[in-house]
Amino acid sequence: KQWYQRRVRDPRKRKTDVVRRRLWLRKMVTTNPDNEPVFTFKKDEMGSKDNLDASTAGDQQKSGQIPATYSPRMYITYREVHTYQLRAYMYQARDLFSEDASGLSDPYARVIFGGQSKSTKIIPETLCPTWDQTIILERLELYGDPEKVMKHPPTVMIELFDYDPVGHDFLGRAMARPDVITFGIDSMKCKLNWYPVTRGGEDGGEILAAFELYLADEEYESTLPSLPSLVDDVYQVPNAIRPVMQLTRIEVLTWGVRNMKKFQLAAINCPSVEIECGG
Repeated sequence: KQWYQRRVRDPRKRKTDVVRRRLWLRKMVTTNPDNEPVFTFKKDEMGSKDNLDASTAGDQQKSGQIPATYSPRMYITYREVHTYQLRAYMYQARDLFSEDASGLSDPYARVIFGGQSKSTKIIPETLCPTWDQTIILERLELYGDPEKVMKHPPTVMIELFDYDPVGHDFLGRAMARPDVITFGIDSMKCKLNWYPVTRGGEDGGEILAAFELYLADEEYESTLPSLPSLVDDVYQVPNAIRPVMQLTRIEVLTWGVRNMKKFQLAAINCPSVEIECGG
């Protein structure tokens, strides 16, 4: 204790950093020694360990035929690995943050899943971009039973950025769960959904997208649906899940303004009105 106070706690007498570390080990033991252990093993002539029946192990331990009880090691082992393909149908976003001096942004989205990521095209000068793009991530390896992956699919992360020549401003992040399809016969049944975008606890708009995760092992590659149409080296969103669009027109009538105050101590001579709708 005196050495600890002199060398560790007193900074004036300490010339080097001293860290004391302690490792705590916890063992699973029974409160009653007469109870049967959780797992017991015996050693044969070759030194290997074979599992014993619980009742047999208890009798042999009492008779002294086997050595001490071994505590179990608790861990999860995944022996199955399957290959998947993710298709992210990125259609559009709305009400995004503005990061440019013009009050708009040049947004693009990045889809992250299974250690891979791909980005959409950049839509300049808008807060409501329409990408109409399908992002495909190939050769995704996931461990575990496909049925369990179907019930509890991994999370898809979507990050939005504002493109700038120097640096990219972060616009927000959204999370989604893909529709897992073990066979291609159930494809094209997903629907586009709105996913909220947040940045630092603030609402940063919404993104309209859908995600499908296909089992793409060798025996299932032939069941994968065909790729969407390719336009300008970009896969479009399939027509089966594309929203029905309708052309509309907005008519705005402006008569005038009055009682305008000075701007930066200067009189306003030629005012104008700028109208923004849908980014």
